[in-house]
Amino acid sequence: MFGSTNLYIGGEIALIGGVTVNCEIPMARKLTSSQLINSWLNFYFRMQGGYVYDLAIGGEGVGAILGMTCITGKKNHHCDFSYGLGPFWDWEDVPGWNVTGSIDVGYRYQKPEGGFIFKAYVANIGVGVGFGYTL
Repeated sequence: MFGSTNLYIGGEIALIGGVTVNCEIPMARKLTSSQLINSWLNFYFRMQGGYVYDLAIGGEGVGAILGMTCITGKKNHHCDFSYGLGPFWDWEDVPGWNVTGSIDVGYRYQKPEGGFIFKAYVANIGVGVGFGYTL
């Protein structure tokens, strides 16, 4: 169900990218009253962390993002909107902490009762995919 915790592994391919582990915890559920958009809005607190690289400056390191995800729809196919902000430790270019942000829009396949998750998205840092499971 959409009120459950989601776990998935994501991968970004871009100037800035990497491999991350993601956890989404339900925040709220709200039914829109608009007759034009008759769908559920599901909000999640998102924690993301993992290996990150930056081809533009040649750096690499580890990072984490805290943010929010909103998925729309009542069935299996959804629009997915996410944003977040967090620290990035660069051990290649200029060792030290930096702050990075992420905004992405995409498609998500996720059944309301849980199970397999597939996510494909375009972000301010590139494109990515994710695979996971609803607990």
